[in-house]
Formats: sequence, C-alpha cells, structure tokens
Amino acid sequence: MTAALVAKKAGLNVIVIEKTGTYGGSTALSGGGIWVPNNYLLEKNGVQDSIEKAKEYLTKSSLPEASLLYALCLKKEGKEKEASASLLQLRGKVDGLAYTELAKILIDRKDFASALKNLEEASKFRRAEAEAHYLTGKILLDTGKEEEALKTLLKVRYLHPESEWVSPSLYLLSEIMIKKGEKERALTYLKDIVARNEDPWSTKAKNKISELNK
Repeated sequence: MTAALVAKKAGLNVIVIEKTGTYGGSTALSGGGIWVPNNYLLEKNGVQDSIEKAKEYLTKSSLPEASLLYALCLKKEGKEKEASASLLQLRGKVDGLAYTELAKILIDRKDFASALKNLEEASKFRRAEAEAHYLTGKILLDTGKEEEALKTLLKVRYLHPESEWVSPSLYLLSEIMIKKGEKERALTYLKDIVARNEDPWSTKAKNKISELNK
C-alpha cells in the first residue's frame, strides 16, 4: 500500500488488487503509522528524538530485520568491524540479506574469495538471489573470468526479470560483449536497459549507445 501511494504521488498509474473483501495482512490492523525516527515533523512539534535513540531501540529489538538495520547503520558510519560482527549473527535469519551485506564489506576489502562464499549462501534465498548473482558476476568480471561472469549475470535477467538488479546486470553484460567485439549484442543489452527506464542505468545505457554508434 505504501509503495502504491508513493508511486501514485510520483505520477504513475497505480492499481491495488486485494483478493479478499477487505485489506489483508498487517494493513487490516494498521493505524497508518510509519516509524521514521528523528524526522522534521517531530522537531517541528517539539518532540525530541535522535539517531542515537533510534539505534538504541534497534539494538534492543529481538527482530532480525531491526538488527539488520542496525548493522547497516554501523556500516554507513564506517564501523565495519562492528557491522560485520552483527551481520555474522544474522546469517540465515533475514532471507539471505546478511550474506549479501557481508559480501559487500569483503568486496571493499578485496577479499573476493570470502565474498563469493557469502554470495553463494545468499543465492539460496529468493529475496537475496538476484543481488547475489549480480555481485558474483561483477566479481568474476573484475577478476578476468568473463565467461563465468556472463553465465551468472544472465541468471539475473532470466530468473528475476522484474528485479532492480536486471539493469545493472545488463550493463555489465554489454561491457562483456564490447570486450568480445560483439557490438550488436552489446547494443541489444543496452537497448533493453533503456526500455526498462530505470535511472541511473537508462541514462548510462543511452550514453554508451551514443559512444558505440559514433
């Protein structure tokens, strides 16, 4: 419902289909509240809040998703050691997302072997699978394993056609084709990105198409 409202506000035509006579799930019980800590409306109305209080709440929560958010906060603050420790405790608990976040930290450290192991685990979870394949393909491409990268990135395109990771995967596929001297296949992948109309990838694809057509 929230996604539908945001999409409508952005100017898109939206339809919400509910299989029952009333809104189901948690929406039926919801009072319409969304937790946005330390937001400007709280400040405007004299309510004191802070990011520190939000982080304290997350650390005390028993919900794995809250613990994941806390780990991501630590990571954003540059506290990779603490973030890694939190993520290690969450492996297998948040649909594989802890594995992908651990892999990103390991990629930054250039520890590609360990990153690939985490991504292999992440790919066993449907929710994390597309991003795991994309990151795996990127590592393989960056380490000179183009054929393996090609096969892995194609999984994103065909197994997860609606995923946000399709466009970046297609872009990497186009780079592989350019290296192989297969301009037409590269253009096909780039045109697919443009058709998906997902920025910044569609803009990058248009620019790359212009370069190839010179």
